[in-house]
Amino acid sequence: LINSMIKNDKFKILFSNQENHIELNEKYVEFHKEHMKQAGKEPRSDNIYNKQLKLLENDLASIVAVTYKKQIVIVNYYFHNNESVSYSGSSFDTSDDFQKYPLNHFLLWNSILYFKKLGYGKLNFGQPCGYNKVNGLDDHLDDKQINISSFKRGMGAEMKTLYRGVKFINDDKFDIKIKELV
Repeated sequence: LINSMIKNDKFKILFSNQENHIELNEKYVEFHKEHMKQAGKEPRSDNIYNKQLKLLENDLASIVAVTYKKQIVIVNYYFHNNESVSYSGSSFDTSDDFQKYPLNHFLLWNSILYFKKLGYGKLNFGQPCGYNKVNGLDDHLDDKQINISSFKRGMGAEMKTLYRGVKFINDDKFDIKIKELV
């Protein structure tokens, strides 16, 4: 999947840096707001985007985008510290024109190479990353989250078991929770 995109010269990778981070952040904000509207969600407040710009300015975050004919078609936002990078979010063009391309595979692969070149040791894909619809009483994955988890594992994500417990002092509350699951 990734090689097919590497060979397609219509798509380019764009990385944020000190020279372009303000311009790229403005494009990211505009693109992200449109993505949220298309998804039927409320866009984030301008305060959140301003905080993200401050992180970019302080070299605590990066934006990586895929462009098609110099227009952004998918963009990811990453947080980072001295050692690791954490994938924060993604926005993409939902039009049918780009559905046949493995854009996120291409973007994440190039992000991995980019951050590795900069000396970061780990890229955290974040949650969800589970195998089952129900992993515990308070851990429920829907089909979309399971598909996201499968994608992340395919990109080389390391699965770590998270053990959590719920202590019920009152049997009635336990019964209610069990009935919710059934």
